[in-house]
Amino acid sequence: MLVVEDNPYILRSLERALRNHRFHPILASDGRTALEIAAKEPLDIAIVDLGLPVVNGFEVIAALKQSFHTRLPVIAISSRFDLEARVQAFEVGADDFLTKPIAGIELLRRLEAFRRTQLAYLETQKAHDRAEHSRLYAAEAAALLAHDLNNGLAASLCNLQFLQSALSLGGDMEEALSATVAVLFRMGGLVSNFVDISRFEDDAIKLVLSEVCVSEMLHHAAAIHVPAVRDKAARIVVQADEQVRTHLDRALIERVIHNLAGNATRYVDDRGEIVLRASVGGDDPKQLFIEVANSGPAIPAAVRSTLFQKYRVGGDKSKRGMGLYFCRLACEAHGGTIAIDSDARYGTVFRLSLPLA
Repeated sequence: MLVVEDNPYILRSLERALRNHRFHPILASDGRTALEIAAKEPLDIAIVDLGLPVVNGFEVIAALKQSFHTRLPVIAISSRFDLEARVQAFEVGADDFLTKPIAGIELLRRLEAFRRTQLAYLETQKAHDRAEHSRLYAAEAAALLAHDLNNGLAASLCNLQFLQSALSLGGDMEEALSATVAVLFRMGGLVSNFVDISRFEDDAIKLVLSEVCVSEMLHHAAAIHVPAVRDKAARIVVQADEQVRTHLDRALIERVIHNLAGNATRYVDDRGEIVLRASVGGDDPKQLFIEVANSGPAIPAAVRSTLFQKYRVGGDKSKRGMGLYFCRLACEAHGGTIAIDSDARYGTVFRLSLPLA
């Protein structure tokens, strides 16, 4: 505790009162000495007289608040009764004001109140540190879990795709194998979305650009999702010029298409249609447009404005999803956008706009 008072009798009186109540005051009789002490000693409270020689009390309070201890409680004391002195003291940073002669019991009660506030702050800071530690631990554990899950899913998917290409099973066995491949592909995408969203938010993801045949990419995505619409007798159609090629991070954009196609398979109506289409130009010949649309009910207009936010979904609001949020981040990383619309034929139309390169 720092006590700054130029009157030696008042200074000693304050020292005795404080020591009798187990405070440990450090004394200064002018402002310059007070600031020198503050630069070297850890302080928890300061009592500063406003009428100091060399450096006045207003300057001392301002310096304590601005340069040394921004959270240091400061009690200004003065023999002046005018409102101007009080206002100026608070303007430079004082937390309280007492007029001389000071009642010892009042000063002690105010110091105890400041101590309680400081203890509450320290407890809050400790709680914050514990919460941050838990958050970092959870993030690390989730990252390790996602990594191991991704490896296992990738190995399983590769093995099943190898069997799918090597064996001519036909019938129900072929359908079961295709459905399993589709499920594993979706699970792998969910895990990858979880990992990549954190990397996007930390600006830690770097695009791996390569030349991509857009038509081939869309046909590959459509084939994965065909088993999911068989029960609805729906069909998946690809409409894309085979000559359209561009440079993008295929893994990311393909996952965007899979996310959107997966949504479409859930909401397409019976005997309905899902279309994956790509086009170039329109109002901007340097833009590539990729659309994933499905027949069926449209997403309500009230939901569309928040659809691409984190943890929001278009249907049951009790659910929480990150798929569309990932789609937005992946498109923005390419310098593009994603939007939702509907037309006379398709209740839901997701549209990606990406720079053509």
